[in-house]
Amino acid sequence: MFSSLIIILGLIVFETVNSIDNAIINAYMLKTMSKKWQKIFLFWGIITAVFIMRGLLPLR
Repeated sequence: MFSSLIIILGLIVFETVNSIDNAIINAYMLKTMSKKWQKIFLFWGIITAVFIMRGLLPLR
């Protein structure tokens, strides 16, 4: 039971650090783009991250 809790906490920390890192990189990239490409980047980024990576891939 204790080892399961440690693994879960480790995964939470790992996901949090990766999300923050990804947000920083995305913000840096977005500030260099025009408004049109910012909207495209955000739309497809959300579709990919939320629905494909976190929605469909875990089902495999």
